[in-house]
Amino acid sequence: MLQPSCCRASRLCSTISPATCWADELEKRAELELTMKAIIVKSALSLTENSLKGHVWDMQRHLATPDSMYGAAELVLKSHPNLMGCGMAFRPDFYPEKGRLFEPYVFKRQGQYVRRQLGGPDHDYTKMPFFKNTLERNAPVWSDAYYDSVSHRNMVTFSIPIFDEQEEVAAVLGVDVDADWLGDTLNYRHIYPSSYDFLLTEAGQLIAGPKLTREKKRQGCSFSSR
Repeated sequence: MLQPSCCRASRLCSTISPATCWADELEKRAELELTMKAIIVKSALSLTENSLKGHVWDMQRHLATPDSMYGAAELVLKSHPNLMGCGMAFRPDFYPEKGRLFEPYVFKRQGQYVRRQLGGPDHDYTKMPFFKNTLERNAPVWSDAYYDSVSHRNMVTFSIPIFDEQEEVAAVLGVDVDADWLGDTLNYRHIYPSSYDFLLTEAGQLIAGPKLTREKKRQGCSFSSR
């Protein structure tokens, strides 16, 4: 019997069919690819976290001047090409002159940086998961995937608490990451052209995947709002 090249090191090779041996080889290659993609995604997410954390000190230093937060948010976006938006959701009434809810936000649109104040009766961020979860955990938090109606993209948000001089939480600082970029990163190159990679939450919700899957998600409006 012809001995398959992938099994030459095994004494049992003569009893294993070429089809079985090839299937084992496929499985090993798939596991290797998944391991490599996991490393790539982890590196990409870590870069996002570091981009935000590296600007915390600057924002804390300028808490006394609320309008300077727009410029600080823009600097965060310029530090990473795949960040789509950055904002600070301040503790209610933190700036009395700005009203109860103040959320300076900067996002990219056609190569330009657009500044908006989002907080208000129609956008009460204190009831939103990114704000509530970050305050409850008092630690950095990644959100589930959601569809952003401003950019018309699938997003995930990374948020961290910002503390004032009294070491109390002044705001939740967050950056919006293009989930489509994560999907493209996962599916940029495969050992086998017909294979696809997906990034899921622990609950099984899709975060990132191939383009066709993303389009179906959009049509079904399956992503939650921020």
